[in-house]
Amino acid sequence: MGQVVRTHSPRLPAATRPRLLTALLAVAVLTGTTAASCGDEKSPVALAQVGRSAVTEVIDAPATVTARAAATLTAPADGTLASLRVQPGQPVRRGQVLAVISSPSAQDRLEQAREALRAAKRACRGVATGDLG
Repeated sequence: MGQVVRTHSPRLPAATRPRLLTALLAVAVLTGTTAASCGDEKSPVALAQVGRSAVTEVIDAPATVTARAAATLTAPADGTLASLRVQPGQPVRRGQVLAVISSPSAQDRLEQAREALRAAKRACRGVATGDLG
C-alpha cells in the first residue's frame, strides 16, 4: 500500500485571521473616505483675489525696551517715600513738590536746630542789642 502524505491546508492559522480582517477593514474604510472626499461637495477652502490689506497680528516675544532719556530724582535727605504727588508722565513745573520723604534722622536734626535756636534766644535776652546800622 502506498504512503499517505499530509499536505497543509491553505487556511491561515486562527491567530492571524483577526489581524488580516482588521487590515482589510482599515483598507476598506480608507478607500471609502478617500472616495467620499472626491465628490462635488464644497471644500472649506475658499479662493480669493490677491490684493493689499491691513494685517493685524499679535506676536508674543521676549524683548528689552530702553528709554530715549532718563532722569534721576535724588533728595538731599535720607528716608523713605511717604507720598508721591505726581503721576509718571505728568508734566511738572519748577518748584513743584513732587514727593514727601519721611526721614526720622532729618526730624532729629531739625529738633536739635530748634533747641539751639531757643537756647541762643535765651542767652541773648540778657545782652543789650543796639542798632548796628
